[in-house]
Amino acid sequence: MTTDEGQSIVDESGYIPLPKAASISNVSKVNADITIRDHTINIISEEPAQRIEVADMQGRTIYQNTTNANKFSLPSDMHGVYMVSVWFAGGEKLTKKICMK
Repeated sequence: MTTDEGQSIVDESGYIPLPKAASISNVSKVNADITIRDHTINIISEEPAQRIEVADMQGRTIYQNTTNANKFSLPSDMHGVYMVSVWFAGGEKLTKKICMK
């Protein structure tokens, strides 16, 4: 394989070199979980959530709240699969896929 200028993009081993991945050693881990029951999202954590966001599977934000509570009620007409993201005081973020019936 070559570029438009005729330079090879394959290294001597026969592979296309890719940039090195960024280090993930400084990623903080939050000790929390997200559960849902009867359209109520519960955030189980020692620290309160600062922000919650619910997005559909196309990435569109459906619900957003910026309060220091660990329980949020969603409209009862929401059905389907969503991604719930929660941000905590220390900057940690937890994302979980949920299914609402």
